[in-house]
Amino acid sequence: PQWHQGAIKAVAPVQKRGQAVRASLQPRAELARRMARRGATPRPDTVLMCDSVQDWLSEQCDHYRCMHVPRPQALRAQQQRVDLLNEVGACGPESSLQTRVQVAEMWGSEEWLAAEWSSKGRSLLDQVGGPGLPDGLRRQVQRDIEEVGMAMAKMLPDAKEMILKVELMGESVCHRWHQDYYTCRAIITYNGSGTVYAHNDNVNFWELRNCGNNDHIIRDASQVLSANSGDVLLMKGKWFPSTVNGLVHKSPDKRYHPDGSIMTRLCLKIDVA
Repeated sequence: PQWHQGAIKAVAPVQKRGQAVRASLQPRAELARRMARRGATPRPDTVLMCDSVQDWLSEQCDHYRCMHVPRPQALRAQQQRVDLLNEVGACGPESSLQTRVQVAEMWGSEEWLAAEWSSKGRSLLDQVGGPGLPDGLRRQVQRDIEEVGMAMAKMLPDAKEMILKVELMGESVCHRWHQDYYTCRAIITYNGSGTVYAHNDNVNFWELRNCGNNDHIIRDASQVLSANSGDVLLMKGKWFPSTVNGLVHKSPDKRYHPDGSIMTRLCLKIDVA
């Protein structure tokens, strides 16, 4: 059923905001033990490979600039369909559809917050024009909105709102290595290559900060990391509330069809300013 706040008569109160909220999906101690068994040793300037977005609630994540959830089983979008969506302007003149989720207003109940993410996701996906998303892919994106949105809200309980976006990434992408000057972004690319990122010790920060040659920013290109299509990547910006933040990253290199047309990527983003 479609949820809205007025339809809910009685719900259990959400846990107290702060550490209790962040730990509500799984106890932090349990997560720490499981990650330790996998050899995840806290070290600044390192990506933490996670089994699921629920792992983002572990204290260990405070030591990392990025959390990466590989998902080889996730449903991918067909390149031909994504290119068609781009051709017909399915995401509007800016190739981007977005809505704001007022997470602070929903903290009276975890059920209200989950219902809000579900409702906002359905409404946003309804706006995709042209042939729209195939049914299976639409269900995948909807699940991702709900699961990633809830994990981010619990990870950042003081956030007032989050920005939910569905974008078609073509020619207008950020090819330059950079750090984001906001709190964080979760991103999923459903076809093609995902976001490219680097460890801090592989970055020439003088080149990065002084608008130097993009090819000179990375010291060793063979050590660059990237997300695959279907993976979930949480990138901390410079304003993330921890001492370890500011992931250096960029969009993947653009790819073209033999006829010279761009190979468009379909992306889901959830931003915290």
